[in-house]
Parts: sequence; structure tokens; C-alpha cells
Amino acid sequence: MLRVPQPRRQKKPGIQVRALATGNVRAPDWGALIARAVAVAGLLGLTMTIAVSGIGWLRGGPKIAMVAAGTMIVVCSSES
Repeated sequence: MLRVPQPRRQKKPGIQVRALATGNVRAPDWGALIARAVAVAGLLGLTMTIAVSGIGWLRGGPKIAMVAAGTMIVVCSSES
């Protein structure tokens, strides 16, 4: 049986650095790109904060929960 090659679909880059490097993002789009990255990092930080603070509260009390929550916010925000 013959295999017929399928045409390649052009994908939008999922990584902001690649989009900036290849020129797929123009200067007017940078604001939306940065806003999206900050929103994703914030939501990830909030989700991880809730999960980790609950574990910290159960294992070490409220002080450990606050330290763990603050750490998750800083770590997740610095990743974006």
C-alpha cells in the first residue's frame, strides 16, 4: 500500500521565546503575550499555593503553611 505524504500544518508556536525569535510576534502583540504569561503564572502560583499550604497546615501548622504558600507564589511567578 502506498503512503501519501500529508501536507504539514503550520502550528503557532507555544513558547513565547520561540515566537519572538522567529518573528511570529510583532511589537504590538507583546503586551498581550506578556499579559497572558503573567496570568498563567499567577494562576499556577495560586493553585500550587492552595495545594501546598493545605499540606503545610496539616504537617506543621499555620506558620509552615504561610512559608510554603509564599514560596510557591515566588517560584511559579519567577518561571514566566
